[in-house]
Amino acid sequence: MGDLLFVQCHPTFFEESDLDNWVEILEQVKKMDNVSIAIPGHGQVGTKRDLSKLVDYINGISKKVREIDSIAETEMPASYRDWQSPEIYRQNVKMAHALLND
Repeated sequence: MGDLLFVQCHPTFFEESDLDNWVEILEQVKKMDNVSIAIPGHGQVGTKRDLSKLVDYINGISKKVREIDSIAETEMPASYRDWQSPEIYRQNVKMAHALLND
């Protein structure tokens, strides 16, 4: 899965990231009957459940930045606090805000 899947660690959003397309690709992989495990670019071997977690993560940040006036209002949800590299969450909020609101 390369950099499409991160298991128990925060992904990194970049200027060239297409968050909607990223989610769509993960959703397509989830529909594949012959996929039961997924080798991520970062983190341990995952399952379809991990694909869903990352979809929720990306969708959650996307929804937040579309609804808020200031990214300073954004706190990391408790469900992601034990993921590796928690400092990346704030960077992702900033990048998603730039990607989705410009």
